[in-house]
Amino acid sequence: MTGPEGKTNHRTEPLTLIKDQYNYVAPFRVGEKSEYALWFLTTDDISTIFNDNEHHIIELRVICKHELTGLGSVFVRTYSKHDIKEGTFKSGNTFEIVN
Repeated sequence: MTGPEGKTNHRTEPLTLIKDQYNYVAPFRVGEKSEYALWFLTTDDISTIFNDNEHHIIELRVICKHELTGLGSVFVRTYSKHDIKEGTFKSGNTFEIVN
């Protein structure tokens, strides 16, 4: 949406996540196991969100804090209608679907 002076307006609505906090996230390591991966499950209908408007996106923000040092990092990933796929995904740092 374009607001006054031609600037873009952004409106956000939170997704209802089944689990919204993790006590531990394993460090990223390349290998067969993907223990660092997190699953985000929602009770909201993702199809409806994307079908209402082709410009809608879903943005996931993960905020991590090191237990000992207290230093934090924010990781942001944005998904559009074209990014959502059904299938069984290959393990690892990939979104490749295994047939």
